[in-house]
Order: sequence, then C-alpha cells, then structure tokens
Amino acid sequence: MITKITQESINKTFNKYSRQFEGVKEDYFGLLFISNKFKMPLEETSTHIAFGGNDYGIDAFYFDEEKRNLYLYQFKWSVDHMLFKDSFKRLINKGIEIIFGSSFQDRHQNQVIVKLKSSIQENKDVINRVFIHFVFKGDIKKAEQSTVLSSLREDLETKFDYRLKNFFNRDIDFIFQYISNEKNIGTDVQIKKHSKYEIVFEQCLDFSSGENRLMIVFIPITKILQMYNDLREKFFDKNIRSGLGEGKATNKEIKRSLKKIIADEEPSENFTFYHNGISLTTKEEMTIDEIEKKITMIEPRILNGAQTVKILHQFVEDNKTDERLIEKLSLIKVLARVIKSPDDKFLTQVTINNNRQNPIRPWNLRANDEVQLMWEDRFRESLGLYYERRENAFENMSDEELEELGIMEYDAIEVTHFAKTLLAWQGETDKMSRISEIFENENYYKETFRDRYFDVDIRKLILFYKIGRKLTAIKNEILRKGYNKYDYLKHATNLIWALLVQGLLNDDELDKYLEKYGNSLGVEGEYNKILKDIASRKIRTIFGNTFTKRKYEEYLNDKKYSFLRSKSTYDECMENARKLYRWDKSNY
Repeated sequence: MITKITQESINKTFNKYSRQFEGVKEDYFGLLFISNKFKMPLEETSTHIAFGGNDYGIDAFYFDEEKRNLYLYQFKWSVDHMLFKDSFKRLINKGIEIIFGSSFQDRHQNQVIVKLKSSIQENKDVINRVFIHFVFKGDIKKAEQSTVLSSLREDLETKFDYRLKNFFNRDIDFIFQYISNEKNIGTDVQIKKHSKYEIVFEQCLDFSSGENRLMIVFIPITKILQMYNDLREKFFDKNIRSGLGEGKATNKEIKRSLKKIIADEEPSENFTFYHNGISLTTKEEMTIDEIEKKITMIEPRILNGAQTVKILHQFVEDNKTDERLIEKLSLIKVLARVIKSPDDKFLTQVTINNNRQNPIRPWNLRANDEVQLMWEDRFRESLGLYYERRENAFENMSDEELEELGIMEYDAIEVTHFAKTLLAWQGETDKMSRISEIFENENYYKETFRDRYFDVDIRKLILFYKIGRKLTAIKNEILRKGYNKYDYLKHATNLIWALLVQGLLNDDELDKYLEKYGNSLGVEGEYNKILKDIASRKIRTIFGNTFTKRKYEEYLNDKKYSFLRSKSTYDECMENARKLYRWDKSNY
C-alpha cells in the first residue's frame, strides 16, 4: 500500500532536507514517493532523484533486483496532465538516446542521469522490463483520453521499443503507466494492452533503407476488418483524414465487387487485381518469421486505404445475415505495403504521398499537428465538444465512441470554420477569404492558431464560431432594415463576422451571453436575435458612416467590391465603431 503524499509532508521534508539535497520543493514529491514505494530511507532515496534541471525527462529511477525491473519516473505536483507534454518531448528528442547508448555527451547533465546510465550498464544482462511512470495528482482517465498526450506517448513507445531492442540486443518488455497520487494510491494501475496481429503470407518482398523498412505482402481483408473492429478510429491516427463518404465512385465499385464475390458471380481473386492496395505502419519493430511465413504487427495504423476499411465495415454490417459472407471474405486478399520507421515526419510524408488519389487540401496536411491535437483536447475537456481536425472523422464516429470520449453533443467544430473564427477575432478579413494560404504558409498558420488563445475563455470562441453559421440570415436582416440599400453585403460576409465579434466583446451583457450561449454549437433563437440586432442597428450604421467617403462610393458605383475584404476597410469600420459606440478592438 502506497501512502498518499500531501502538501504538508512535502513542505516538511523540503524544510528539513533542502539545504542538503537542494532542488525545488516539487522535487520532494518524487523523493517521498520513491522512498515510500520502495521502502528506502530518504538519504538513500535522494541518490535516485533528479534535483534541479538537465534531467532529460527523468525525475527519478529505481532498479528492483529481485523483480529485474527498471523504473523511470516523471513527477508533476499538479492535477494538470498537460504538464507532461514537455516531459514527453524531452524524453523523445534526447532523453532516450542519452540514457540508452548516446552518441553524444553532456557534461552538465543531472547527476541522477549519470547514476542511471551506470546502473543500466551494470545490470544490462538482467533487466527484463522497463517501466515509465508519469505520476501526478490528476485524473488518469483524462490523461489517457488526451489526444496530444496519446500521440506523444505513441511516439515515445515507438522510439523506446526501437532503442531498447538495439541496446539490449534482445526482447525487453516496456510498460508505460500514468499514476495518480490522489485517486489510485493503493490500487493496481491497469497496464495498457497493445493489439497484436499476425499476418500469414506466401510471398513477401522486403526492402530497407537506413532505419526505414518496407514489406509488401497480401493480407486477407478479414484481417484488416479485425484491426478496424478492435482499434476503431485509432486505426486512422496516422492518416490525414478518416474514411470518405459512401457516395464516392470508388466506394460504390468496392461494394459492387464484394457483392458479386459473395454471390459467386465473380472470383475472389478479381478484388486483388481491381484494388490498388493499402499501406500500414506498425508501432513496434516488425518481426518476420521466414520459416512460418508470418509478420507480427503491434498497434497497426493505416496510412492509406481508410475508405476501403470504412466501406468494408459498412458492407459487412449491411450483409451480416448472409451465411456466405465470412467464408467468401476470408478468400479475398489485398496488396499491403507494411512500413516501419522511427521517423514520424517520414511516415507523415508517406501518408501524404499515398493519399494523392483524392484531392489533398492544405488543412488535411495539418490534421496531426500538435496545435490541432491540443484544440481537440481543449474543446473535449472543457465543453464536451468534438473538434474535427481529420476530415470525415466525426461522421465515422458511433454514438458509443463519442460517449466514451466524453462528447456531449452530436455536432462538430470544423477546422477551417474555426480558423476563420480566429481570423475574424483578429480582424484579418483579407485572410479569411484565403483560407488555404493560412494552412500553407507557416507564418500565417502560427499567427492564426496563436498559443495565447489556449488561455482565453473557450466559450468566447464558441460564441464567435456560431456567428459564421448565421451570416446569411444576419445579412438578410441588415438588408431588411436598410430597405435594400446595402445590396453589396453579399461581398461583406467576413467583414460582418469580424465586426460582430467586436460588437459582442464590447457588449455589457457579454458575461451573460457566455453563460447562456457559449457551451454548445447550436445557435439558440435568442442568440440569433442578439446577433441580428447588433448587425441591423450598429453595423448597418457603421457601414453607412464608413462607405459615404468618395473612394468607397466610387468602388460601389463601379461594383468593385474587393475592398470589402481588405484589412484597411475593417480598420476604418472599427475606427467609426469607436467614435459611434466606443468599441475598443480586442484580439484576446
């Protein structure tokens, strides 16, 4: 039984030993935890703790000789699991390399790293398992559900698996766990089980280049279906989008071919000839048994072929009462390119080049960026809303999967619409009409998805996002109140959106709006009325005062409306808003 660590015990230990061990107060959380867990005196435990910096993501370690287990620890005296993000990165980028046979040295490294490396070398032949424990005060389930941490964890596990096999020159069990000081003390922490699959083949082409490896085999589609049924949307984690809609011509052809095979109107081999094949990657180093002719894959991810998987699953669901189904499907094989690489950027490029049979939009290429993963976490954890960073992902989620993720609403935030929302808040009306450039240009992209937005009241973003869903009705309201005087408004969509954002920010009732309308994606009737009121009364007047200038009248008379999308026009409108209504521009 591990005793729960308290702030009082940390304070007491820090006050007693800080002059001897140094470090900061939070370091003593790890000191007490290790001392308690492994029944060691604090003085002895101190040699296993990283007091201070340069720890490469390792705060403590312990080698259990009896169990032959090596334990590596990272501690956070906080309930915020996102604080582990940088710890993951330090381990992935340098920590693993410097601990397990580094090609570089750091004379400033923390002394606990020196001792850890010595311990590993001394016990190299007897270590059987390596545990990494991330210990904090928060909710393990929330940490497990985090898209950002899950992605980093997968990168860490992939790199660890690869490095351990090379360092020990034998199979070493590697287990990652979150441990909560608050909720899981004295209980067994569940070890994450990895899905394992064996691919039996008759022939195999094997090609390697450096650390990248490619094997080409034929896989029964029943095995692909099994992978998807086990992993569900996780199967597409490495892809830039989820399965495409059923209406696509390719999907119709796949269904048609499957129906003919089931009905004995076509040999199963034809499907192999017709289909281009799929591409897979696997979590761990692939194992290949030439004698038994099989490949072992752990936690596979599909890089290309998502639509095949989705349509196959749907076909099975539609025809599951057909007694011939499983027997016939077991005869069908598809060409599979199984790719293993420790370089995640390389895998991303493979994914991009394997998905060019369908148009790739700039925002598809950003689907797995860390900032997009963070927004997925932010919306889910704060409001129970789904952020659709991967195209078609939301429509492919079942009610049960959404419920498991904690999604409270059957609607999704679209990535391009959200980008326009942020640009509207910034007043970048010209960029709103060039949304592809936002995702293509690195500077534009970073400026749009600024880190600072993670700190704002997320309900504001929902309020502003919903404006974009009602712009047609809002423009019609301005036209109705203006007796068709403003027929150019159809070209001022982005300008109206941006001004409405500032109108809300300068409204004395904003806090009330946040409470009533900032928690869901549905546009409430009362909120719709508020937006129409601001637009028809104030924005209409702002336009009237701004566009009476000669230069604008000439543009309007000549029906040259491009000025309505310019940043300078927005700035002039805001200057008039300041004079008329004392609006102050706010970007945050």
